[in-house]
Amino acid sequence: MLASSATQSAKELLAAIQSGPPNQAEEALTELEKRAESSNDPARSSELAQGYFAARRFDEANRLFDELIRFDPARDEDRLNLAMCFWQLGHVALCRHQLAHLSAHAASDAMRAFAADQLRHYETALGLRGIDKELAELQEASLREQIASNDAEAAAYTRLARLLIRQDGSPATQMDMRRRASVLEDGRRRFASEAPILELLVFCYLNLGRHGPLDEVIRDLERVDPESDILRTLRAPGNDQSIIEQRMARVNALFQEATSGEGPARDAALNGKREIVAHAPGTAQYRLALAFALLANDGKSGSIENTLKSWPSNNWKSTPRILISDRSSG
Repeated sequence: MLASSATQSAKELLAAIQSGPPNQAEEALTELEKRAESSNDPARSSELAQGYFAARRFDEANRLFDELIRFDPARDEDRLNLAMCFWQLGHVALCRHQLAHLSAHAASDAMRAFAADQLRHYETALGLRGIDKELAELQEASLREQIASNDAEAAAYTRLARLLIRQDGSPATQMDMRRRASVLEDGRRRFASEAPILELLVFCYLNLGRHGPLDEVIRDLERVDPESDILRTLRAPGNDQSIIEQRMARVNALFQEATSGEGPARDAALNGKREIVAHAPGTAQYRLALAFALLANDGKSGSIENTLKSWPSNNWKSTPRILISDRSSG
């Protein structure tokens, strides 16, 4: 059941959608749609989103709840409901991210406590606590010991960066990204010609924006591996500096979904991303999300190449290189 401070009349309509006969449920949902369309009150949109959820139209509910919290990030109830939508849609990392935000920043003690309790419940259900976290901590300690040695290998840096990505799980904060980038920059100083390190740094610095030397890393990657699939995706038509930051938000969401689990859960998420790419082969951000997810999970260049193999070849011809420097100079 979603959190709801709906009016009494809206609650009656929601009850009809949830438990009434089909014709009555449809009429109730239509009424909520009319109320939302005829009003600028966000509360009416929230009631409609709850109606979509009750009707199990989770994509539409998700869209509305997301719009509401973007308009007003302090709408804690709608943020909680957005988390429930993410859970129903199988976007586990995004669900956990919203609950973690509420547990730390919700306006009321009751909401913070409830969100923290829900987060504990989901993490326990997903096996993200206890021995799994202890194992991840041991792996991180081992990899940090490896990179501290004089005979460290380049692969240790990429493995540690991938581990940090999977540990963070939720859409990354600036601190998360700096933590990942710091590991990779250490590796870049020691192994300046390792394309996997540079490709993962591109991902970090695309998210850090002006806070990271993206141009420099792009130039290094072009020198080391001019045919890098990450570079090819960035050069895709429509990836100019005016929209790349907006696209990265979608890339981040897809990327986190595909790196949040282990074993079957991770494979299912990756397969889901492949299906999205198959249905929208001309959408650069979907391919970029999947390419980065594959990098984070196994780093096999063949997997990345296969991600892009069905892209029409003429998309890459006569396409000027994206001027990243223009993007960060304003």
